[in-house]
Amino acid sequence: MNALTLRLGFGGVTLAACLATIAIETQGFRILTSAQQPAVRARDHPMFELPLLAANGATQSSALPAAGRLRIVEITYERCRSICAVQGSVLTQAFRALHHEVAAQRLHFVSLSVDALDCPAGVGRRVQRLSAGAAGWDGVCVRDEAALALLTKRIGVVAIQDKLRDYRHTEGIFIVAADGHVMSYQPSLKTQTLVLAIQDALQTAQAKQGAAEPLAKRAPFVERYRG
Repeated sequence: MNALTLRLGFGGVTLAACLATIAIETQGFRILTSAQQPAVRARDHPMFELPLLAANGATQSSALPAAGRLRIVEITYERCRSICAVQGSVLTQAFRALHHEVAAQRLHFVSLSVDALDCPAGVGRRVQRLSAGAAGWDGVCVRDEAALALLTKRIGVVAIQDKLRDYRHTEGIFIVAADGHVMSYQPSLKTQTLVLAIQDALQTAQAKQGAAEPLAKRAPFVERYRG
């Protein structure tokens, strides 16, 4: 047996060991973090409905909170320390910039945890921190594993729990219409991109309702982000 054969054999064993470790750490599931699935689902404008728990611990209906308003929905969980921090910062900035729309009850923010154990306390702490206690932001959790599976099937969100009970989940934010249909999926975690997407969604909603007041007069903040 020559040296090349030995090196190839050792490399094969090492690769197999690495793959086995990954399989153990993820309980045999493939971790998907791409925006492909939710982007594809969003084109069909599915209803954003699944069994939910409210942040106060009560059983929420299948509909998101604040029906009748445009909803900005983030996917998160309390122990998330990487992408959720960036996502939270972007959402907080958008929430502050759009406070006139929130106060007028045309817009509402929702933090949806993929971990049922985050309700009531965990997701409530995140909402309190990001909103600074202001009205217009609610927290909910998937009710159970069946609800999490429905979130994947219907909306395209991938959330997989490893053996340490941490989740790997699809990043990004959903814009949900007043009637519960997904209007769009925003994979880019940039404040400017998100704020302009929300403005477009508000204008679309306004056009459908035939509102008399131009949105541009209600939202001068948008010009700040266009530059």
